[in-house]
Order: sequence, then C-alpha cells, then structure tokens
Amino acid sequence: MKVYYKSFNDFLADASIVYEKLKNNGQDSWRYGQAYFNLLSSHRPDIAEQIRGTKLDPFYKDEVKKETHDFVESQW
Repeated sequence: MKVYYKSFNDFLADASIVYEKLKNNGQDSWRYGQAYFNLLSSHRPDIAEQIRGTKLDPFYKDEVKKETHDFVESQW
C-alpha cells in the first residue's frame, strides 16, 4: 500500500519511523539520510531528483541538514 503524505511534517515523521525500523531490524549500515532520501524518492520523486547529487542530497549522510529540510518543505 502506497502512503501519500499530506504534508512535509507527515513525511518527516515517517522518515524517522522508517529509519528506526531499519535499525531495529539489524540493518545498522543504514544512514538516516539514506532512509530520508529513499522515502522521498519513493513518494516525491520530483523533489528527490532536484536534490540528487547536489550539496542538499542527504543520501550519504548520517543526518539531514536544515537547508535540505527547508528546501524539501518549500517544494512540497
């Protein structure tokens, strides 16, 4: 079942939940930025493609910068 987020805040809350589930299921190599970007790419590929490979791309990071959150929220 595909989830459609009504707001950026709903997405952000779910990104944390997804990340924690991955960590709790023994997938310790996952980074928060990776979970965030993959969830964004799945639900809002239009926004994910705007940040892919830029300084805003959080995929290889353990955390997501405020600038990335601000940009994603502004595009929501």
